[in-house]
Amino acid sequence: MGVTNPSDYTIVPHASEQIQKRFGQTLDTMRGWAERLLKLSEFVKHEENGRDWYRYQDIAIILDVKKRQVITMFPYPQDAIKLEKKPINPELQTEVLDMVDKFLMKKRGTLAEALNSKKENIESAINGFHVDHSEDNLTDLREVLNDFRNELEKYDMFVAETKLITRK
Repeated sequence: MGVTNPSDYTIVPHASEQIQKRFGQTLDTMRGWAERLLKLSEFVKHEENGRDWYRYQDIAIILDVKKRQVITMFPYPQDAIKLEKKPINPELQTEVLDMVDKFLMKKRGTLAEALNSKKENIESAINGFHVDHSEDNLTDLREVLNDFRNELEKYDMFVAETKLITRK
């Protein structure tokens, strides 16, 4: 089971730097990406220094639960880092990266369709709130916008995982 209340956690500067370097996240995408990983992660162990290890697929997540901080994230097992240092056949690398580019283009098309299908819901919720500024209409608007944001976060997560594998 994932971390409880992941939105309560702050990302310390060291973790922010490492997430940018290792997983290709930007300051704009990092928060949502990290929260999603925390939600989906599994507890691994508790250390005597008060830090907890979690893991999402092949990403280790180190937290200070008392301070509610993300301390760092890194590929786990560590030999995942060493893979990029091994020489790869350039022809194979070109073919694989071309396939990845085509696959990501297809994923962007799927994302565009998913977002487009939600367009009417967003317009309806905005119009409803514009006409009647009630708390219920505001709640409806937030739900629709969160649904939209979740689609974008799923795509960002997929891209980040692709970058982790391909180092692209």
